[in-house]
Amino acid sequence: MGTYYDPAHFTRGEAPDPFAPQSQGIGAQLALLLKTNGAQGPLAGLDVQRVYVNSWAVTAQVWMDYLDQGRHQQWRMPDETPLIDAYMTGRMAYGEVGGEVIRVPRQMPAGVPFVTVYSQSELMHDVIEGIPLPADTDAPQLRYYEVTGMPHLRLADLGTEHTEKLAADIGKGDDPRCRTLYDEPVELVVSALLDGMDQWVRDGKPMPNAPRVVRDGKAAARTPATGNLQGGVRPPWIQVPSASYLTDQESGCGLIYDTKVPYSKEELGQRYGDFSRYAQKFEDAKAVSIQQGYLLPEDAARLHPIATPQDF
Repeated sequence: MGTYYDPAHFTRGEAPDPFAPQSQGIGAQLALLLKTNGAQGPLAGLDVQRVYVNSWAVTAQVWMDYLDQGRHQQWRMPDETPLIDAYMTGRMAYGEVGGEVIRVPRQMPAGVPFVTVYSQSELMHDVIEGIPLPADTDAPQLRYYEVTGMPHLRLADLGTEHTEKLAADIGKGDDPRCRTLYDEPVELVVSALLDGMDQWVRDGKPMPNAPRVVRDGKAAARTPATGNLQGGVRPPWIQVPSASYLTDQESGCGLIYDTKVPYSKEELGQRYGDFSRYAQKFEDAKAVSIQQGYLLPEDAARLHPIATPQDF
């Protein structure tokens, strides 16, 4: 398979399109290969019945375009069933790199979930730009999740030899709002959402509807007592916080990473008393997340309190 790129003709808005137009076709052909169950295929010997998209960061725009342009209905299996059975994308505000700003594909298919997971960075983008999120619906199967305490980029996301600048690299090492990255295990939240999407496809059980982050005009509302956002999906580290979680749009740190301001020893003591009480509240918050569908029971043991005994 070959691709080519022509920036004069492949445009998004008034600029060259950063996504090769052939990328949609490549994705569709990969789904066809996986689902055909061929003897020479990459999953030979398995009976592949469903294919899900799970695509993050800028490539999320590819799948919004795929649905918006009607590719789901156009490109099918030989028996006319769908190539792809559900779509989950995240950490991307559609249209941020140019082109039209939409939040629901105009050719949204029936009976196929389209799920978008926003970190604090993406939700803050939409708040500042005044872009409203659509309501969650079961027909069509649409969900948006604004996950508070979720950074746009984690240290764990970096590949081989890839680096991003830290606060000290750009002269912000002494700024308390810029020094501490948050690197909480948000993959546990996403795993629960992916499991919920699978149940929606397999069993027809709708995914949970999450409240939106509360807006105050073109700002996101924060609770003065904690410094954290109101509303949205609230992982245990936001239910029982040990820091105020910021976005770069607010802090002005100039980083790809997002940062947090940890509570002082005195503030932790005033809020929780001691570490054991904090840890118990954190365990209680994990139970709430499990009940809400944002943490799998089998993952709960891997999620530990963010603050440590030394922080108290």
